[in-house]
Amino acid sequence: MNSRRLLQNLAMPLALLAICVFFATRESAFLGPRNLTQLIVEFSITGTLALGMFMILLTGQIDLSVGSGVGLVGGIAAVLVFQHAWPAPAALGLAFVAALVLWTLMGTLIVGQRIPSFIITLGGLLIFKGLFWLVIGNSTVPVARGDQDNLYSLLTTYYLPRPVGFALAAAVLAGAAYLAWRGRQARVQHGLPVPPLPRVLLQGTVAAAAVLGLVEICNRFRGVPLSLVILAATAGGVWFLTRHTPFGRYLYAIGGNEEAAALS
Repeated sequence: MNSRRLLQNLAMPLALLAICVFFATRESAFLGPRNLTQLIVEFSITGTLALGMFMILLTGQIDLSVGSGVGLVGGIAAVLVFQHAWPAPAALGLAFVAALVLWTLMGTLIVGQRIPSFIITLGGLLIFKGLFWLVIGNSTVPVARGDQDNLYSLLTTYYLPRPVGFALAAAVLAGAAYLAWRGRQARVQHGLPVPPLPRVLLQGTVAAAAVLGLVEICNRFRGVPLSLVILAATAGGVWFLTRHTPFGRYLYAIGGNEEAAALS
């Protein structure tokens, strides 16, 4: 059973490693700092969306509209910035409000009217996709006017200076080590089982080497992308929300048994 679970846990990392090896043998630049940094930027966007989907899946629901919805919200902000000369913060703020209204409406239909989330979000996917093309006028819309960067464009084009990247990585690793130590001490005090210390130290060393190696790779191009910092901050917020707040416990309880969670 343990070997089967280990194989399941390693299946995706091994598949990803095999894909990387395949493309690296076909094109030497695949593992270059430039390409890896650009892949990190793309991954950061998808990863941030996946964190939101994670919280939805915890409750046993699904959201099929997330991709087209994000496209619509981003299109609204881009049109306001480029075609109407809005300040980027104001455009992003209005787009954020639009997202809140749209997803609140869908959530109300799902929870209040007991309509399956699959049906509601499938309809949202189709509606958002049509509205997206309507908003952008079936054409590409830049997120900046000329060579003038703004808050919107900097989300995917700004890179941290080299020292700042390493300092931020060190702070993250120190915080993670402290939280892991506190969690281990709490389990020991309550008589709960804890993993062997050598294994914990090995896992921590591997994680630290991976983080510092990632920062070094990014620094060989332009630096750590701002989008990666946003992803890391979002991941930390989701982790804290789901593990250390009553709201997060409610999400797990609803996903485990909605009726029992309501009765309790």
